[in-house]
Amino acid sequence: MIYDHYASVDDSRRHSIIRAQGQLYAKMLRNIPFRCAFEGGPGYGGFAHYCRNAGAAYQAVEENSELATYLNAQGFSVKTGNLRDYTAADQSYDLIVYSHVIEHIGTGKEVLEFLSKSLQWLKPAGHLLLLVPDVQMSPRQYFADYTHVFPTTRFGVRNLCMDLGTTLVRDGYYVGRWLHGWRMLGLFYRAVPWLALPTRWRQQLDCRLAISAYCLVRKA
Repeated sequence: MIYDHYASVDDSRRHSIIRAQGQLYAKMLRNIPFRCAFEGGPGYGGFAHYCRNAGAAYQAVEENSELATYLNAQGFSVKTGNLRDYTAADQSYDLIVYSHVIEHIGTGKEVLEFLSKSLQWLKPAGHLLLLVPDVQMSPRQYFADYTHVFPTTRFGVRNLCMDLGTTLVRDGYYVGRWLHGWRMLGLFYRAVPWLALPTRWRQQLDCRLAISAYCLVRKA
């Protein structure tokens, strides 16, 4: 894919991201046991490694064939394809994770239909975890990605999950791997004299310090 730049990241940076993502998932999924998980759009594989460390089975779908090949070579089960075309047997998973995915799906109605189909793959009382960019908190991060088509916010995603008939477990904001302290990081992010920084630095800060949202719900 032209847009994805995963292959341009060196191994040390990739491993750093995986470690940070593992810490983030440990906080978001605290006290949530699971044995079999599905992920749409695994990225660098942070959640895949988290599942491996937790002793849980893991499956994923990734549109970027190069990235899917990379993850399969590490022993993860990752299919190449369009996530919207993927179908699993009902009640296949204890946990489904979509990290920075639903903002790419389509209209609000299309996202609702997509998530409704995904819930069918969850076992009774299974969990769905959504991570999204928050367009209100960090608009630069959201609008910098030309593939974003569905504006996401913490409260918008919470309402979306409510309409799906799920039960809210927890939700909130995060920056990087931090659920706590995001306010101070967000304040720093806003206080940076952007015009005085090189373009590359501005892009890196946009990515690393932008405020995102998450929502963990339980299937009814």
